[in-house]
Amino acid sequence: MSGIIFLGTARKKGNTHQVAKLLAEETGFEFRDLSEYTVGPYDYEYNNSEDDFIALAEEMVKYDKIVLASPVYWYTMSAQLKAFIDRFSDLVRVRKDLGRALEDKKMYVLSCGSGDFCPEHFTEPFKYSANYLNMNFQNHLHTWGEKDGRPISEEIVERVKEYALKIK
Repeated sequence: MSGIIFLGTARKKGNTHQVAKLLAEETGFEFRDLSEYTVGPYDYEYNNSEDDFIALAEEMVKYDKIVLASPVYWYTMSAQLKAFIDRFSDLVRVRKDLGRALEDKKMYVLSCGSGDFCPEHFTEPFKYSANYLNMNFQNHLHTWGEKDGRPISEEIVERVKEYALKIK
């Protein structure tokens, strides 16, 4: 397997989870739901050094392709994914070996909202983060789902399958 998907969402079995799981199945990428781990916010004193972030980062650097998946909350990524990305600071300050190991890795973004609209600026934090870490930002797939938690539509299933073929 050449990739890993990190899902950051507040709704365990919601639309974004469904879409990210489908992408994992279609690509064969590993799947990590950040809600199953403890990832504290970035802290200049490194008081969160005993949480799961470093172990997740050690796993992440084993893969060439990294997919970051999030619902669109208030026009941006989820708090769970934001905390995970904020902790990349640990990789340039404390575990520099892991930060350097991210160089030339490919970053992809998967989002899900309540409609087909995704703000243009949604991908900017990902692009800037990839650039800062000398990663290669590839692209972004935006999907949407039903508000009542029904299964994702056939249209979205097809879009995810097409995306999977592009990134495998």
